This record gives sequence, structure tokens and C-alpha cells, in this order.
Amino acid sequence: MTTAQMFDQRPLRPGADQACVHVFALAAHALTCFRLRRAVEAGEDLGWLGSTDSVQTAGTVIRTVRPDVLVLHNVLDPDARLTEHLTATCPWLAVVVLVEDRGPADRYANAGVQAVLPVNAPPAVVAASVRLAHTTRGGQAPYATARAQESDRLSGRQQQILSLIADGNSYAEVGRLLFISTETVRTHVKQILRRLNARDRAHAVSLAYQAGLLGRSGRAPT
Repeated sequence: MTTAQMFDQRPLRPGADQACVHVFALAAHALTCFRLRRAVEAGEDLGWLGSTDSVQTAGTVIRTVRPDVLVLHNVLDPDARLTEHLTATCPWLAVVVLVEDRGPADRYANAGVQAVLPVNAPPAVVAASVRLAHTTRGGQAPYATARAQESDRLSGRQQQILSLIADGNSYAEVGRLLFISTETVRTHVKQILRRLNARDRAHAVSLAYQAGLLGRSGRAPT
């Protein structure tokens, strides 16, 4: 980004109303911002408000624009001080943090954010996390909750399947990679959804990232 602030002045898509979840980004790189915008605009219930790369003016901008969800790239807030300040002073705001591969995710969980994801998370996972963050704002941060719930952990095979799905593979492709039938993959996915209390695959991947069941590269921890 070459400007300190960028705001989307276009009207929301036809039919969008106050029920739309409005998203603003604090992103360090133009490519990160572009990917976020594409992920948000793909959702019928999500609205893109714009972005800034200025940490100095972020608080003022957020209070002016008043997004429902802020997506924050951790390289702009490496010590989580801005995140902690925003969660404390903007009670309406839900925060989703995107971390680099070696980013200290737990630091942001302690700052009260709703989700922590890898910066290269698939668009569907980002969108699902934004929705989840918005719906759970005001309660305990689901990231911290998920980290504490050992009962939600998946088997090694389930983590393997979910990591392949997070990488964008279809059921058939997962089956070929693991030498199992497509129907067996479907059965595992149904069990995964039940274990994580997830609505769909994207929601399951989002929850698994937040619970630490998938590594920040999309792979199951070893």
C-alpha cells in the first residue's frame, strides 16, 4: 500500500443491509490486503470497508469507520499492544489476527482476540473466522476457549484429512493421497464436524486453526 489509509467508498452489494458484517483491515502488504478483500467480498453476508497500513492512526480510523470485525496482520503489531488496546477500548469490535509462520499466536489470544489464523489461510477459512468472531464477540474469546478444550482434539487421521482439506483438496483428492475411498473421507469429515461442532468444512478448518489442531502452514502439528 502506498497510502496510509484506504477506504472503500463504493456502496455495498445490492441487497446488503445492516445485518451485513462489516470488515476493516490493518494490513502491512498490498497482497495481504488484496487477498483479504477478495475473501470478504466473496461472502454475501460480509462487507469490505477498507484498510490501513498506519499503526499510528489505526485507533482513530477504527473509531470513525466502526467495523464489526478488524483483521490485523501481526507484523504491524508484533508485541500485541495495539491489539490489547483496541479490544479494551472498542467493545463492539471483534478482532481476527493473521500471523506469519513463526508468529507468537498465544500473545494475541491473551490480548482478547476472537481468532488467530495463518496469514496464508484459505479465503473460505478467513471468511468463516470473520463470521465466527462477529457472532462470539462479547463472550470469551473462542481462540482461547478452543486452546483450552482438550476434548475437542482430533485423531491423527482426522487431523491429516482436515489439513488436506485446508490445502484446498476435494474429498476425491484426499482419498487418492491417503489411499482411502471417497466415502471413507466423507465419513471422517462428518466425525470431524461433530467433534468440533462445526457447520461445514470451512468452519471446521477455522476452528482447528484456532485450537492449535492445525499448524499455521495448514499442516497438522507433529
